[in-house]
Amino acid sequence: NIFGRNGGFDALMERLKCRDPVIPSQNLTFMISPLGKLYKAYTHKVAAQWIKPVIEEIFDIMENLPEYELRNLTHDYLRIIIESLIYLMKRYYSTEKRNRRIGKFALGSDQG
Repeated sequence: NIFGRNGGFDALMERLKCRDPVIPSQNLTFMISPLGKLYKAYTHKVAAQWIKPVIEEIFDIMENLPEYELRNLTHDYLRIIIESLIYLMKRYYSTEKRNRRIGKFALGSDQG
């Protein structure tokens, strides 16, 4: 796809892996929401090469958010991040496994 050919996935992974400065939750939402909405369009090769590592980086970011980012994480941004993760994970995980993995972030959101 054009995004990948133009280095979009490389740039995305580079930013997700760089934790200095910390990615604000609002920016994370804007970065991953389009990816989640397009999950059906990814080829198996693209999904294996890029989407699975993106999922892991997002979980790592969410699990290690500093206190000030947690305070600024609104319900709306959390909901969008969770929805995006659910869509991205549909390529690899059963509903049960997705729910287990996302469960701790979904508390208090509409996804449950």
